[in-house]
Amino acid sequence: MTYSIAGFDIELMIPQCEASRLLPTMEPFRAPVSGDPLCRIQISDSPSLPQPKGELLGDYPSDTGRVLAYRDPAGYLLIVSYPDGTEVAVVANPAFTSALVALSFSAPLAGEILAAAIRLVFTQAITPYQAFAIHASCTVADGRAYLFCGVSGAGKSTHSSMWLRAIPGAWLLNDDCVIVRLDEDGTPRAYGSPWSGKTPCYRAASAPVAAMVRVDKAPANSYESLSDIAAFGAVLPGVSAMRAEGDYFAHVCDTLAAALNCIQVGIIHCQATPEAAKLCFAALSQKSKVKSQEWKLPSADGSADGSIGDRPGATVPRASGASPNGASKSLITHNSKLITTILLK
Repeated sequence: MTYSIAGFDIELMIPQCEASRLLPTMEPFRAPVSGDPLCRIQISDSPSLPQPKGELLGDYPSDTGRVLAYRDPAGYLLIVSYPDGTEVAVVANPAFTSALVALSFSAPLAGEILAAAIRLVFTQAITPYQAFAIHASCTVADGRAYLFCGVSGAGKSTHSSMWLRAIPGAWLLNDDCVIVRLDEDGTPRAYGSPWSGKTPCYRAASAPVAAMVRVDKAPANSYESLSDIAAFGAVLPGVSAMRAEGDYFAHVCDTLAAALNCIQVGIIHCQATPEAAKLCFAALSQKSKVKSQEWKLPSADGSADGSIGDRPGATVPRASGASPNGASKSLITHNSKLITTILLK
């Protein structure tokens, strides 16, 4: 079965009856076969998982439990453990264009666990194609997308819901995992996905991005505009990226930087009120920000000698086996550890 998410085709090899039962949120994204998909995922009903092998990349806490990541010359093995003891394994080639997901179909919450595993593969496979996934709530108003990011509990979903109440015609695109992809002209566009957290919002729709805003709970409402490294640092923590893998991280950073050159970025210090939404929308509507020059990050020696993110190249409407656009390894590639230390502390 083939699905199209943000114009990227993926093929899931799973019996249709099990797909309908376990993956209902994928249904709005069903698509006819159109050439080779970006990635193929074999899904196996298996109570026994592959044994860890290769180099341990990391032991990461997640919003669902714990992730152990291993790498060897053949690719990656990711084992995700959940608080109830359920485990799922993802075995992928180095490009995440081919993967095996193994779990027990009879496990509690098997559908949610399987959906999360598919998301893990998909979000890595798209990174060389000027696209990334971001943990955010996305509202569309006046035909443009506004992404609200922040730490868990910051009030992203609540602020989005205030927009739906306060801004005429506003609607929710996604409430958890938004895919951002650069159009052919370099315009960042937000896409809905099959992953929307606790809010059932699975729209195969998109809109050009107007702004990315970090939500901060505060006793009074105010909007703070950000630019340059402050803007990058405000948004990067919410972006899905294998930070231990330099090439993946470089692709994500380059695409994010190119996107931020075209949109507004800020922080909304706010209460959970419609007035906060009105203030934020008014501040963002005052002008459309298009930077004439790309901003820079400091190099290891402290000088600003390199651009973050090259001018975007062309992308295709649906990436059915398309090759990466050759996103350059800019300053980020050489200083990913430095930038991670600066921005992700």
